[in-house]
Amino acid sequence: MVHLLKEIEQQAMKLSAADREALANYLLQSVHNAELNELDTEWIAVAEERFNALVSGKDSGIPEKDFFQRFENA
Repeated sequence: MVHLLKEIEQQAMKLSAADREALANYLLQSVHNAELNELDTEWIAVAEERFNALVSGKDSGIPEKDFFQRFENA
């Protein structure tokens, strides 16, 4: 079973980011056996938008140090 899972993982990593995201969404729904609610759907849309902005270079993000520092100071 471990070998099969590793093979599936390797094949999945060859998919585009959008296809991997769709696959992950499908797998999560199959585990929880429930459709995403409206709030989940909205969070996913925000995450997709931010991810696409990072990938396209429209948003450069913030350095890791600054990210964690925001939580320490909160």
